[in-house]
Amino acid sequence: MISISSARTTELGASANLPLVAWSNFLTVPTAIISSSRGVLTDGALANAYSGTTFDYWLPNMTGANVSYKVTFAAPVVVSFAAIVGHNLADLGATVLLQRSTDGGATWTGAGAAGITPTTNEPIAFRNIIASSNLAADWRFQFNGVASGASLYIADLFFGTEIVFPVGIYAGVAPPIWPTEVQLQSNVSVGGNYVGSSVITQGSSIAAKLDYLTPSFVRSTLADFVPSFNSGVPFWFAWRPQTFVSDLRFCWRNGGAAIPVNMGLNDLMSLSLSMQAFEG
Repeated sequence: MISISSARTTELGASANLPLVAWSNFLTVPTAIISSSRGVLTDGALANAYSGTTFDYWLPNMTGANVSYKVTFAAPVVVSFAAIVGHNLADLGATVLLQRSTDGGATWTGAGAAGITPTTNEPIAFRNIIASSNLAADWRFQFNGVASGASLYIADLFFGTEIVFPVGIYAGVAPPIWPTEVQLQSNVSVGGNYVGSSVITQGSSIAAKLDYLTPSFVRSTLADFVPSFNSGVPFWFAWRPQTFVSDLRFCWRNGGAAIPVNMGLNDLMSLSLSMQAFEG
């Protein structure tokens, strides 16, 4: 599920539905100060929410209703993309908002994109304007509707910016509508009767081929993303973020490295991304 501010839609114009990636998590900046309005349960550290892994969780100790996850930066930053994966917000009937503060946390306002009350536990993202008016040193996710004593868990949170590709993908991509890789354990009786099956693991693999990229886009805009992708750093990917808001996925490299290739056509280049997506 993706919530996009009207200002960001205007800012992007015809690019609003083009593929995007977001990979550099501001929560990992050494000077970032992470805090919450609640303490944590055993093994539920705040740092679990930006480890990049999905097996460990931030587990707030809900001694009261509602909870926030806050980050304070050494200087104001723009957060144009923020996201959540591996959560149970729908199960709890919670609403999540992306908020910012320009007065040291005394007051908080929405960053532009509307809050989300999810009906499933699918990934969630907010897209906001990239402009100086969006600068703030304090940012937070505010989770409302979480009851006192509830068992909220979140695997990964992301605060950062997005890269929007200048070209679309219309063929050769298998959308992750449902998990594309499902490993079963099927049971058959001695007489050959089907007894039942259990899902052992499930996930999705995604292959995206982006053609007609300019050398300047590849050599400048993608200069940090491609080496990060090749190193196995996880990232966010949406292939048509306005038309198919549920196809947002938290991904990592699966298979070969991303290698830009000259197409031999007007000096343009092609880039293929082979990804594994988390299906929590």
